[in-house]
Amino acid sequence: MSYKETYPIRSYEADFKNTVKISSIFNYMQESASVHAANLGFGYEQMQKAELFWVLSRAKIIMKDYVKAGESIIVETWPKGISKLFALRDFRLYDANHREIGIATTSWLVMSKKTLRPVRPEIVLENIPTFEIAPAIPEVLEKITETEVLSPVKEITTGYNDIDINQHVNNVKYIEFVLDSFPEKLFLEKKIGSLQINFLKESKFGDRIKIAEGLISKNPYITYIEGVDEDNARVFQVCTEWI
Repeated sequence: MSYKETYPIRSYEADFKNTVKISSIFNYMQESASVHAANLGFGYEQMQKAELFWVLSRAKIIMKDYVKAGESIIVETWPKGISKLFALRDFRLYDANHREIGIATTSWLVMSKKTLRPVRPEIVLENIPTFEIAPAIPEVLEKITETEVLSPVKEITTGYNDIDINQHVNNVKYIEFVLDSFPEKLFLEKKIGSLQINFLKESKFGDRIKIAEGLISKNPYITYIEGVDEDNARVFQVCTEWI
């Protein structure tokens, strides 16, 4: 009952170590979720007709291994159920030999175009089949622990390449903003073992976002990064663990 799609890793989807970028993986996941939602009757076009739209609120990925350019990733995805206002969707990632290399979970909100407020996800999910599949990640994602001790990293002004069909900054672009905040040395010595991102506020064309980082544990390889807009409101929060 799950949906599977195979994605060949293009050269531009890999980093300077010839390893697939974590942002590329998020793109594959987003594409698979979109296609599967459409197949189940609540994709972009169907939601537009109902004057509703999906908003990704939280996402977490845990990577066991990475593949390289010229190889492939198989993305498996399915709805995991509902928790309060969140519609949950999980993922499993495999290499070309069907060896599991990663798992992920996401939390989505159904938003009304009229009120720009969340509505109960049962409105669009009540008629979908039950997916009797063990969760990839059992937990329902919570708020990210923050820190008051932050160091400024940089400021970004969003532009044409950041904006998606909903007229705001695409989810994966925030991942790219975060990855660009780390030094080259860290990528050479380590790789991302897990990453959770919570989206708190939308950004649009021309918005300025200040990015800052800090530590939330004694482990120097567990990092906290947040983006704050011109009104000093948090746009996103991220926790990464490097291995």
